[in-house]
Amino acid sequence: MLGIRCWGAMASLVFAGLLVVGLAGCGDPSDVGRTVPVVGKVTVNGKPVKAGSVSFRPDKSKGNTSVHEPYGEIDAEGNYKLYTGKKEGAPVGWYRVAVFAGEPVEINNVSGQAKWYANPKYAATDSSGLTVEVVEQPDLGVYDLKLTP
Repeated sequence: MLGIRCWGAMASLVFAGLLVVGLAGCGDPSDVGRTVPVVGKVTVNGKPVKAGSVSFRPDKSKGNTSVHEPYGEIDAEGNYKLYTGKKEGAPVGWYRVAVFAGEPVEINNVSGQAKWYANPKYAATDSSGLTVEVVEQPDLGVYDLKLTP
């Protein structure tokens, strides 16, 4: 009888342990981990960029080994908000930044040229020269991106 009672108690403990592990795994199905809000404004010569996107790429040279690339759309007032996967925000760390500051190429556009609001160099992290550190509690405006034409 004692063996059955011990077996029942042990089975309950194993089940409870599996339940805890299973529930812990349900917290972040995207595998992004913890993120913090990242919002900013993109301007060219002080005027808001009216369309485009912002991409933060982890800067491995500064210790950011994340495989996730936070991304956000620029609205008509020049504002952007980053998302990592489907999760709002970005993991903390250093990033190299690319900004596509322009209108998408229209299907009927024979020239295939985009309408750029800023220098096209900003569209690639290798040429943009933009780096940002995402932190827990940023100063106001720290994620604003000031570009040149």
